[in-house]
Amino acid sequence: MSTELNSTLFFPDISGFTSFVNSTEIEHGQHITAALLEEIINPNYLNFIVSEIEGDSVLFFKAESTNEIKELIELSLYIHKKFHERRN
Repeated sequence: MSTELNSTLFFPDISGFTSFVNSTEIEHGQHITAALLEEIINPNYLNFIVSEIEGDSVLFFKAESTNEIKELIELSLYIHKKFHERRN
């Protein structure tokens, strides 16, 4: 018996994170990184589940397949916008 499981993985990260960390004082870096990660996690209107946060990346998953790639592109653009609004 074959059971097919469809799921979607979504793995955004903070672009330029290494150079940011190298140019930020340690006592400020953790606070700023946490705030920026929130701007990746909070705009998640497609209700992906956070599986793991690893450094500057968030691994999201959804038990069912997201059939429309357009939905993921729109979510990616929205997260990008919110992230850069917060960063600036």
